Amino acid sequence: MDFKDWMVMNLGQAHRYVNRFEHWDILFGYIIWNIWLHRNSIVFNSPLTDCRSILERSRQLTDSFVRAWVMRPVYQSVQPQVRSESRSWQPPLPGWLKMNSDGARSLVSGHSMCGGVIRSLGGDWRLGFTKFIGICLTLGAEVRGIYLGLLFAWNLGGHQVVVEVDSLEALKAVRLAKDGRNSHTILNHIRELLQLNWVVKFQHVASEGNKVADRIAKLATAGNSDAIIFHKPPDEALTLLQLESSISS
Repeated sequence: MDFKDWMVMNLGQAHRYVNRFEHWDILFGYIIWNIWLHRNSIVFNSPLTDCRSILERSRQLTDSFVRAWVMRPVYQSVQPQVRSESRSWQPPLPGWLKMNSDGARSLVSGHSMCGGVIRSLGGDWRLGFTKFIGICLTLGAEVRGIYLGLLFAWNLGGHQVVVEVDSLEALKAVRLAKDGRNSHTILNHIRELLQLNWVVKFQHVASEGNKVADRIAKLATAGNSDAIIFHKPPDEALTLLQLESSISS
């Protein structure tokens, strides 16, 4: 059997291994991908900071994929109750905070991160945050960004908050959490936050209107599991902040 046939057999005939490895085709694909990532990290002198083995990372990604796939029919049947999509960032109304968040994933390392920004009337900066997550799917990073943004908005004393993201899938996941139809830990935490004494509205924004959150998410430091807080706008986001202010004014 040549190499190509061997690859096709492992990726397309999972039933051969069902008694030993559940979802072998998916796991095999992730193993090959992680080997490729590891090789690239050596070639380009950017060693992976993740100390877990290739097999451990591959199993975690397989578990995440399978959970997402199982929930896919439910997600498709749920339409998030959000306002119509905005093409650009707009400041919140008086008395409201607006929290924009985003998730990002490196194609080179496979690492994910999330981040966001909380602003008040006039686009005034209240707080920014970024967090390195590690190996996970992009949707997981998006949802974690929403959770952290809600947590920080509550800690700021916000009583009326607009949550704005550019991922419809993340909004569907939150809708399921609100309805008690998802048992994922982060979504449970989001549901608990939404049950507090405040008003939270969700809306979708085009990626053009979420560039500040996207930029801040990518400032996460690999290997640092703690969230980084920005009480003032970081230099890397100043140009985008000025651009959004000029468009919304």
